[in-house]
Amino acid sequence: APAFRGLAGDSSIDASSVGMYIDGVPYLSNTSNDLIFENIERIEVLRGPQSTLYGKNSYSGVINVITKEPDNELEGKISASFANDNKKEYSFYVNTPLIEDKLFLGLTGKYAKTDGYIKNVFLNKDADYREDKYLKAYFKAIPNDNLKISLISSMLKKDDGATTFIFNNPSAPSLKDREISRDTAGKRDLDNKDVALKVDYNFDDMTFTSLTTYRNTDEYQLADGDLGVNIPYVSEAHNYIDKKELSQEFRFTKKTDNLDFLLGLYADKLDDYRKNLSKNNFTGISTSQKYTTVGKTQSIFTNVSYNINKRLSSSLGVRFDRNKMKIDDKVLNFKDEKSYDVVSPTFGLTYKINEDLSTYFTLSKGYKAGGYFPFSPTEDTKWASKETSTNYEIGLKSYLFDSLSLNTSIYYIQIKDKQIPKQVGVYDYYLENIDDMTSKGIELEFNQRLNKNISLFGAFAYNSSKIKKFSDIYGDYAGNYNPQAPKYTYSLGASYRDNLGIFANMNYQVIDEMYGDKANIAKADKISTLNAKIGYEAKNFEIYLYGNNLANNLNAIPYLNSAYTILGEPREIGIKLNYRF
Repeated sequence: APAFRGLAGDSSIDASSVGMYIDGVPYLSNTSNDLIFENIERIEVLRGPQSTLYGKNSYSGVINVITKEPDNELEGKISASFANDNKKEYSFYVNTPLIEDKLFLGLTGKYAKTDGYIKNVFLNKDADYREDKYLKAYFKAIPNDNLKISLISSMLKKDDGATTFIFNNPSAPSLKDREISRDTAGKRDLDNKDVALKVDYNFDDMTFTSLTTYRNTDEYQLADGDLGVNIPYVSEAHNYIDKKELSQEFRFTKKTDNLDFLLGLYADKLDDYRKNLSKNNFTGISTSQKYTTVGKTQSIFTNVSYNINKRLSSSLGVRFDRNKMKIDDKVLNFKDEKSYDVVSPTFGLTYKINEDLSTYFTLSKGYKAGGYFPFSPTEDTKWASKETSTNYEIGLKSYLFDSLSLNTSIYYIQIKDKQIPKQVGVYDYYLENIDDMTSKGIELEFNQRLNKNISLFGAFAYNSSKIKKFSDIYGDYAGNYNPQAPKYTYSLGASYRDNLGIFANMNYQVIDEMYGDKANIAKADKISTLNAKIGYEAKNFEIYLYGNNLANNLNAIPYLNSAYTILGEPREIGIKLNYRF
């Protein structure tokens, strides 16, 4: 799951720290978030707490992905790409009117397959092969000048091998060779179905919006459960997920010359069934977990933006959420429920110095949902409470010399009740909410057009995210850095495009060293990636030669208290062809 500003979330409970929305469908968990980006109109990235408008699990930011709407113009694209590791991808989209000005259809599809880049040397086969099948349909109807109805439905089916998580086992082969030794071939099957129904109705001075979403996830994973000790088929881990998510939101918006007003109502329901089975084929002994989580949220929120004068504008918003969760653990014969209320306010001021330069201040509060942790050794520690963040931010946005876009921000975040694993034995731990943690930093991004052919772009971010007070049986972690929180990241790139159709792009990205555990012992090396692309663009046809991770860096990250390592993708050289109509 993505993370912003040093606020990576612990994956022990299924709640992310960044809210992801695809055409309004919320992806708020750490599991089953496999996304296909085709026929996208824009991607909005909002940093800092966004809970006033988006609610739970958006306490460090939101990524909002919007598909391109079909309209009266017939358009489409067919693409094919081929790369090493026998990687091949085919995709298409078409947007077309069915009845001019009234009814429209968009279709998007993709098929992708690769052998993967991790070798199982014990079984002498590819470990992390992938196969994706994806289809999306977008229906839009405009019955009259005031009413617009959009129905978006997508399906994703994955037939994959093992995950790219590698157990940190002393007997494991060298990571640099991207090899594992397992006596059980891993497997992952996933079926995702999403539906979003959006209705917009314009009154004389107000717009009413209804957004209904439904998401159904079925997932099965098979993993080697003996950490790679090659006693054939001694242990297998089988994990099942059957998750259904339904949400409904109503929004009333009104805009005048000086005032933007929004009032919203929201409700959702989660029905999440999990089954985990560890099977020892040598002894015949199996252990299992089987539990269902039912969650409900009801919310009311409002936001008002007001132009005080020609230069100064303000915004004020607040959201009230009521969350309730029920757990039914069939194996432990344990039933319980928890509920909590959250108020998420936001306040902002923007001062427009001139047409090309403005500064702003924001105060906002967000939260990440609590949840049930079945592996906790005692009943009284199976629940983790919500965690909250309060963000203070100042920033500058500018467009200078008719060619330079330059934005910067400075932030300070107070985190309360941070969810963090507390070790109480060699293998036993639970999630404890620690009192106090801080995160502070600076962000800078720019885009400079040098001339009509060449542009430079880049970004830099510095972050210091530290634990103020926390300890367990293995030590005191006060002053340590938050896991998965690099001190700095930066990127730098350039693009070239001329009237003859020649196109080139190169970018270099760096993520600083970071720790994989709260003890700050396991450290990930600096991650650096160099990507490049060169090609030819005609009116209806494009061809590119591309390279990702050209230096073939390992880019390994410790994960889950360093029990695993996640390997980055190796060098990829490929060719891509697009035909547009």
